[in-house]
Amino acid sequence: MSLTYSFSEELISKWKLQRLELSVSTNNPFIVCSSKLKGQTPTQGGFTDIQLSVRQTFSFGLYVSF
Repeated sequence: MSLTYSFSEELISKWKLQRLELSVSTNNPFIVCSSKLKGQTPTQGGFTDIQLSVRQTFSFGLYVSF
């Protein structure tokens, strides 16, 4: 999931910028897991497989053009 906001030209011209964007993106924002699985996620093959669980990631970005 990704969201980007571009600031209006009216606002950024006051700061002598040509372009200003703010972005936020995420991977696996909602992880659903049953308490019966004891820490395992639905992506794992079984209870005997040792795997790292799925993690949430968030990224933020700022694009500035003068």
